[in-house]
Amino acid sequence: VGLALGEEESPLLVAIAGGERVPRAGNGSHHDTCLRKLSLVTRVSRISSKLTVAIRDYRARRGMLPSEPPSDPTGLSYWAARALDLAPADAQLLLASVDTATRLGVALRMVQRETALEASLGVMGTLPGGPPSLN
Repeated sequence: VGLALGEEESPLLVAIAGGERVPRAGNGSHHDTCLRKLSLVTRVSRISSKLTVAIRDYRARRGMLPSEPPSDPTGLSYWAARALDLAPADAQLLLASVDTATRLGVALRMVQRETALEASLGVMGTLPGGPPSLN
């Protein structure tokens, strides 16, 4: 999709994109399966925390009203599409992601992209109270 994640999130999305599966009985030990599931939960939790902070900062910079994010990762991953001021194609790309971990990673990358773009262009977003009057 053209959205490269930072080193920390990359292995998760590469694994998902590559079709890596958690081993079933007989293919690996129960311990290995539990460790992989725990690793996925830890990564999703880390990405969720980063995304929540990034969206709050993004909305504050743009003068948007605060919006309380859902506490569960799946709800957060869908909420991000509404909380961000994305082009329809970007919102669709985010919503079409195959699973929660991928949606969270894509949303975080989109916030980082928008933040970098604003910084490089020197754009501050809209002023609180809405855009200036043209009258």
